[in-house]
Amino acid sequence: MQLKISKAAMSKEERDLRARAGLLLSQAGLVHGSLSRRMQKCGKPSCRCTRGEKHETFVLVLRQEGKIVQIPIPKRLVSTVQGWVEQEKTLQDLVQRISELQARRIREMKGAKPGR
Repeated sequence: MQLKISKAAMSKEERDLRARAGLLLSQAGLVHGSLSRRMQKCGKPSCRCTRGEKHETFVLVLRQEGKIVQIPIPKRLVSTVQGWVEQEKTLQDLVQRISELQARRIREMKGAKPGR
């Protein structure tokens, strides 16, 4: 049996958290991973990186099917991908806070007398 909770039964805090989560989910970009900045040598013998001036590169690191995957990110997309990563972290925080409110509701329901 699934208990449906009406919006009227939710606290203002929970309604606000759910609204913010819904807004994040409806936006275009959201990715569960982290953006990593790397300094690398390219391997060309005459390149400046052989003298210590390494190239800045970015990769999106995430898990897929239990394995760590790294996706190279072009510099022109770094700020976009970073925004998507940050939005996903914000969503995780919102879900955690909603879960805490649900746990509180369960404790309150558990302690309530039948018929109340």
